[in-house]
Amino acid sequence: MYAELRGLTHAWSRRSGSTLARRGSAPTFAGQIMPRARPKTLSTLTVALAMAGCQSVAAQVPPPGNLRPVELVSPVYPPIAVSARVSGDVTLVVRVRPDGGIGGIDVARGVPLLTEASQRAAEASRFECLGCVAEQEHTITYSFGFDLTPREPETDPQSGSRVQVTAASPFVIPLFSNISARSIKCLYLWHCGTQWGGMDFYNYRIRSGRCAWLWKCGWRRRGASTSAESQSAG
Repeated sequence: MYAELRGLTHAWSRRSGSTLARRGSAPTFAGQIMPRARPKTLSTLTVALAMAGCQSVAAQVPPPGNLRPVELVSPVYPPIAVSARVSGDVTLVVRVRPDGGIGGIDVARGVPLLTEASQRAAEASRFECLGCVAEQEHTITYSFGFDLTPREPETDPQSGSRVQVTAASPFVIPLFSNISARSIKCLYLWHCGTQWGGMDFYNYRIRSGRCAWLWKCGWRRRGASTSAESQSAG
C-alpha cells in the first residue's frame, strides 16, 4: 500500500514538471515555481547581424577621392563684352572622372555673354583625382572685370576655385564728321568751307517757339520724325 502510494506521487511529480516546463516555468526543490530565464542567444545574434549589415553598406559606398586642379586656364575676355563693358561672375560645376578627364560642365549661374568663354577655359583645364572610384565635382568661379590687379587662381577645398579675368577699359573716341560752313574764302556768302560737326553732325537747327518762330533757335535730331522733335535753345 505504501509502495503504491509512493509510485503514484512520483508519477504525478514527473507529469507536473513536464507540464510546467512546456509553459516556460520550472519547479524548484521547495515546490515553488520560478520563471524560466529567457536565453540571450537571440539578442546577441540580432546585434551581430545588424553590425554585419552596416559594414556591408559602408563597404558599398565609395570613399571620396582627393580631387585637386593641376592647371586652371584663364579665359579670354570676349571682345564684344569688352566693347559693351560687360563684367560679372560665372560659376561652373565641373564633373571630373577618376582618370582626371572632364566628364561634363554645368553652368550654375553667370552672365550669358561670358559663359561660353568660361566653358572653353574649364574644358582646357587639367585635374588630378587620387583614389577616386567615381566622378567628383569641382566648382570654378570666373570673375570678369576691368582694370583689376592680376591675381593667381585661388583654390579652396570647400568653396572651389576662383579665377580672375581682367581687361583694360575700352577707350572711347568721339568721332564727328565735318560739315560745310560759310568761309572767308567766299566772303561768308555761301558754304564754301568746312568745320568740325559737333552738335550739327547729329542735329540740325529748326525754328522754335522760343523765338516766336522767327529764326532757327532749336535743334532736331537727324532722322527723327516731326512729332519726336527735341528742341533746345541755341
